[in-house]
Amino acid sequence: MHIAVLYATKTGTARKAAQALQAALEARGATVTLCDLAKQTPDLSADAVALGGSIRIGMWHRKARNFARRNEAALRAKPLALFAVRCGRDPLRPLLEKQIGQPLCMHAVFADSLGGELELCKQHGLDRFVVRMIQKSPASAEMDTPGILPERVDACADALLAALQG
Repeated sequence: MHIAVLYATKTGTARKAAQALQAALEARGATVTLCDLAKQTPDLSADAVALGGSIRIGMWHRKARNFARRNEAALRAKPLALFAVRCGRDPLRPLLEKQIGQPLCMHAVFADSLGGELELCKQHGLDRFVVRMIQKSPASAEMDTPGILPERVDACADALLAALQG
């Protein structure tokens, strides 16, 4: 089985998540094609697709969002996982429903965060200001531990493979 893992990243965290997902899927016997939406044209002939991107100020990466909207029919024709990288714990599916539509989100066999990082040194401009404010905020205690979370990566891989087998 062939799975395309597509991602859009600003600081590299979505790439780390996509690579972790690729490794998890390959360890389970899948063939995986990794595609950075900013640099490559994805091949949607795969048996399943995982599509992810970073979340900035409540918005999924523009390239992931636009790709999902433009290719909705093709994505709904096969098993789909949606992932984000962020440190928040609130459910991802409702956030994505507002940005790419409920039908596509409901079709996804997985829609969750794979973890995230708040590295101030990688931020610039408004993003740097926002990260500083988040790090100083009491709400930062309610965030996930920084980093890619292996248990969520495994859950995503298992959901995609189960959908392919079932």
